[in-house]
Parts: sequence; C-alpha cells; structure tokens
Amino acid sequence: MTQMIITTLIASIIAVLFVAVIVSEIKKKKAGKSSCSCGGNCGACGSCKK
Repeated sequence: MTQMIITTLIASIIAVLFVAVIVSEIKKKKAGKSSCSCGGNCGACGSCKK
C-alpha cells in the first residue's frame, strides 16, 4: 500500500513538472520570445532548424 502511494506521488510530481514546462513555453511563445538557446538569432548560431 505504501509503495502505491509513493508511486502515485512521484508520478504526480513528474506530471506537474511536465505541465509547468509546457505552460512556460506557451507563455514564451505568446510573449514573442524564442525557446532556442541562441535567443532567436538562428542565422548566427546554426543550431536551430527553421
């Protein structure tokens, strides 16, 4: 019984973190910010794919 509670708790924490990342990316996109590490200047860094 205790193992089931721990598993549920860990799964809940992972789900909350996943949702937080998705919400953060949506907010960035609405604000016009890039999620790319080069700051949106993909021509300069070459690591982003357009």
